[in-house]
Amino acid sequence: MAKRGQKKHFKRITTPLSIGIGDKKKNEWITKAECGPHNIKNAIPLAVLLRDILKICQTNKEVKKVLSEKMVNINGKIRTNEKFPVGLMDIISIEKSGKNYLMIVKKHSRLVPFEISAEKTNERMGKVIKKYTCKKGQIMIGIHDGTLIRGDNNIKTGDTIVLSTKENKINKILKLQKGAVCLIKGGKHAGTVATIEEIVETEAGRQNEARMKNKNEEFITVLKHICVIDDNTAGAYNE
Repeated sequence: MAKRGQKKHFKRITTPLSIGIGDKKKNEWITKAECGPHNIKNAIPLAVLLRDILKICQTNKEVKKVLSEKMVNINGKIRTNEKFPVGLMDIISIEKSGKNYLMIVKKHSRLVPFEISAEKTNERMGKVIKKYTCKKGQIMIGIHDGTLIRGDNNIKTGDTIVLSTKENKINKILKLQKGAVCLIKGGKHAGTVATIEEIVETEAGRQNEARMKNKNEEFITVLKHICVIDDNTAGAYNE
């Protein structure tokens, strides 16, 4: 009989680069993230984050116990599913330890938790990846983690919005424009923070590009790999 549906786990040796685990030969299998706000290839299952990266738990049984006690908060919501996908710019709060983390990306698109203060958990960022108008004329925008929110014509695709974590209200708009500080979240320069020198519109059929510059180099990358960030997030890459 043929197999039906997707596999619920995969081999540790074949884990995506986004999951920055150490010894891939320690065990044969690893938890696979379920479908959710982030693409599976660009996310870390919550169980793997707690057990293998943050090392809060030692076994999957301990992970399930911690989650069942509702100690883990992601972007203002309690999460109890150990397969929940955690991705870029997510804010994780651990109630028992009192620690908070912002998910950032490093070299080779590897997702890394960066510890932040409790005050910085009140806002989160999201890159606008789509924008459309409803039947009644209401403008809706969608950000990279799947969140849909009401917007206006001042927000363009490619911009980054700063949302209040609890209410999902837009507090600030970070425009995709010359001089903006950006995180390169994919491609050869993944994990690099640079400033936009120029946005280059290419011919039809090719992706638009941007000429970027930081203190070490000048390079060109496609716009889909760019995420405008604020000064606090940029500071995480200088520590």
